[in-house]
Amino acid sequence: MRPMLATTGDHVPVGDAWTHEVKWDGVRIIAEVGEGRTVLTTRNENVATTAWPDVTAVGPDRDLLVDGEIIGLNDDGLPDFRTLAERIHARGTAAARLAERVPATYMVFDLLRLDGRLLLNRPLAERREMLERLDLGGWQVPAAYDDGRMLLDATRQQGLEGVVS
Repeated sequence: MRPMLATTGDHVPVGDAWTHEVKWDGVRIIAEVGEGRTVLTTRNENVATTAWPDVTAVGPDRDLLVDGEIIGLNDDGLPDFRTLAERIHARGTAAARLAERVPATYMVFDLLRLDGRLLLNRPLAERREMLERLDLGGWQVPAAYDDGRMLLDATRQQGLEGVVS
């Protein structure tokens, strides 16, 4: 399954039909958990599980399929793709060594399947509610906001990439 990708816009949409989140500067990953294992797949449908042992080690123990972004924090504590650059192609023991020095965090923003039930036909708001109630172990669910303009201003002030609406 390939994730939906954001497109660039020239304004932040307003209204009750919209929700807004921070746009994370990392590696887009679909995670499938089930039968005692976790498989991480990139947006190009490449299996990347062995590149992120720190992410798979802290995930949930439940049948699910989620969409999110693996991020790494720079020295200023901000998500920065360049922080993860050397980890992207490392696998196995090399990835494990890098994980100790450059830890990654999986930010999960959509729930696509839960306990064998596909949720793609359910509204995003409902999937998000379900996601927020789950115990995801060490994976995180980023906050969602009603006020996109406020969030865009806050991301700019903090040097973050922007927002997704």
